[in-house]
Amino acid sequence: MRQDKFTYTQFPVYFDISVYDDARKWIINFFSSINDVLAVYEYGTVSSPGLSDLDLIVVLKDNPKPNIYKQLIFDNIPEEKSTLINNNCVKFISKRHFHNIKWLGSSTYKLIYGEKIELNDIPLEYVDLLKIIFVMDFLPERVLTLLKHRDSKIKSILDVIGWLKSYLISAKLTEDIIGKNIKEVNEFERGLKDLRKNWFHKNFSEQKEIFLYLIDKGIYSGLKIIKELSHFLIFSNYYMTIDDADEAIFYFNKENGFLFKNNCNEIYNNINQYYFYDKNKSLFFYVPSIWLNHFYFYGKCDGIISSKIQNNFILKNEIREIGIAPKLLKILSQRITLCNEMAAFLKKYAIPMNKLYRFGHIQHR
Repeated sequence: MRQDKFTYTQFPVYFDISVYDDARKWIINFFSSINDVLAVYEYGTVSSPGLSDLDLIVVLKDNPKPNIYKQLIFDNIPEEKSTLINNNCVKFISKRHFHNIKWLGSSTYKLIYGEKIELNDIPLEYVDLLKIIFVMDFLPERVLTLLKHRDSKIKSILDVIGWLKSYLISAKLTEDIIGKNIKEVNEFERGLKDLRKNWFHKNFSEQKEIFLYLIDKGIYSGLKIIKELSHFLIFSNYYMTIDDADEAIFYFNKENGFLFKNNCNEIYNNINQYYFYDKNKSLFFYVPSIWLNHFYFYGKCDGIISSKIQNNFILKNEIREIGIAPKLLKILSQRITLCNEMAAFLKKYAIPMNKLYRFGHIQHR
């Protein structure tokens, strides 16, 4: 039995699925009174009542009232629904941008209130390429976040379970891309399914044991699939290594970031070397230089999010050439342009950037 001295918070509380229906009714009642709200969509799934909250996208008119955000903030949430409904689980988007949301994610968007909005389909020749970009956007960061939770003395159970699920999505998509099953990912998937299915049938000691095991398993399987994916993408000429990448840093925020390396094989083979804390206790995770290509291109475009990304780089050497296949560059440009436009919309109406559907988590370092 693994011993620890962590403090656990956000304990799951079992809910019958009907409580989720009641929560949706409360959400509908709240937003239906706001004239500038056209629709509310739920994305993701509720597969484990008590372990899942509700993730919402609220679609606004293209030209809402200037002070609209004051009306959009939840208040007086009934206590029994407070773990399912909170302001952190809501993203906002204009109707014009929502038409193209499939460029930003492969989630299922379920209308729970208002106008059914037509979503533009992704051209068939881009579907598999978008899978690569989805993984490039999020895979190492999700491993980094699990690492942060592993080292934290306060374990937020519901928060971590959410990140474990998000990591698994990236890991399974990576397997799909490389056409290969990874033993460590399959072991992680089985463990997570057991945790989500049987959480409320286990005692706390059992819950804690598998919870901590899955954090470790997510990190170690993540290291393996990052290596596998990097080799595949380089071999397939989707991304190229950058000779000037070593020791370049990218910050997601003041506390977390990437440090790029041309060759991570030796680092990932030594579990004591794949991350480090600096003197300010910021956590850095080593990743192959192909991810520098990816985020550096985003930062070279114009807009609010691109500017944040560019400012969050510290480069020891000038990046003379971006090593990304032209067929990927077109899709990357489409995605970051959409995100920059969405951010400009939020800024215009004084809606916080953390309400952005994608890349809202990136903060100035």
